[in-house]
Amino acid sequence: MEKFGHKLKQLIKEEHKTVSAFAKKIDMNYTQVSRYLNGDKPSVDFLEIVMREFPTLDLNWLLREDSRTDLQLLNETQGAYESPVNNEDLIMGMEKLLNQLKSNLSQK
Repeated sequence: MEKFGHKLKQLIKEEHKTVSAFAKKIDMNYTQVSRYLNGDKPSVDFLEIVMREFPTLDLNWLLREDSRTDLQLLNETQGAYESPVNNEDLIMGMEKLLNQLKSNLSQK
């Protein structure tokens, strides 16, 4: 998830200037946020926090492993939808998929 970390760095830099300021604003310690910036897979809880902090953010852009990782791609993808993306629905869908995956893995 190195690209996730890179995209998150872009967002933090654009909006908050420092990782410390972002971590403080979302009530997490710097070390936790730093792990995500350096390649750890984000938890669903962390994604919910990011989506609250950046309500217009396209979660698909953030999570997609794409070679274009700049904010230009973010702007392109946000205009591609005919209707606004409901972040809560996306997060609920992700949780459902994760639960299905866990169930499938536990059966093997």
